[in-house]
Amino acid sequence: MSHWTKRSDKATASLREEGYFEGKQPLEKLLPPDDWRLKEIQKYRERSVISEELANMRAKAQIRKLLDKHGITSPVSASILLRKCGMAEGDIRQITGIKRSAFFANVTRVVRRGHGTASLLPKEAVAIVRYKLEGGKHSEEA
Repeated sequence: MSHWTKRSDKATASLREEGYFEGKQPLEKLLPPDDWRLKEIQKYRERSVISEELANMRAKAQIRKLLDKHGITSPVSASILLRKCGMAEGDIRQITGIKRSAFFANVTRVVRRGHGTASLLPKEAVAIVRYKLEGGKHSEEA
């Protein structure tokens, strides 16, 4: 879903015409706070951040559903799998509910540095988790 509106388009066209995108200064320093173009760009940035957060929340729910579908109920087992898929510790803990101390005692010990520590976002890891659990079968159920 695009968060780019016609008004956003007009704002960037106007800014480009006046040469605001040529320098390295942030727009917040170049334009007055009440400039309609600055406000439009800020709204776009805010919509983008919200969209990214929602996508990650949906991905976490999708991963939980995949884990349940395949009978992975142990937070430790699920955490090891997700860590090997490259997910970040914080996201894993949110998905599995594993405590931080248990994560470090059980997961970090099994998954050593350099193996699966890319810290993918949940929305990036969904396909990897699906592939590992379903052996490459494409399923739209989860």
